[in-house]
Formats: sequence, structure tokens, C-alpha cells
Amino acid sequence: MSGSGNSLLLDVNGHIAVTDFGLSKETLEEKAYSFCGTVEYMAPEVVNRKGHTFDADWWSFGVLMVSGFD
Repeated sequence: MSGSGNSLLLDVNGHIAVTDFGLSKETLEEKAYSFCGTVEYMAPEVVNRKGHTFDADWWSFGVLMVSGFD
């Protein structure tokens, strides 16, 4: 994480959130083939290295939300 201020976000109430966009991508042509993270949260197409779209992000987000209820 850099200390340049690019890692700080503000919400509508002025609360600060620290984040890291080090592995994010600005544009996505057709599919991405990157593989980084915890396998338990990854969509099948990411794990199988078949290329993935933004749908894989929603899969991971859903798994994270459901795991929060355990």
C-alpha cells in the first residue's frame, strides 16, 4: 500500500477507509487470466484458469457475504 493518499477513500459521512488498488485493472479487454487470492472465494472459471470477466468478482463478493453469516 502506498502512502501517497491514493489508498484513502471517504464516504458521504466523511469516514475514512483505507484500501489498496495494487492488483486492480483499469480496463478489461474480453477476459482476464490473473490468479491471485484465496481459492475458496474464487469463481470456478478463475480456479480453472479459463479466463474470467467481472462476473467472477460478483461470485467472490457473494461468497464473502455468505461466509459472513456462518
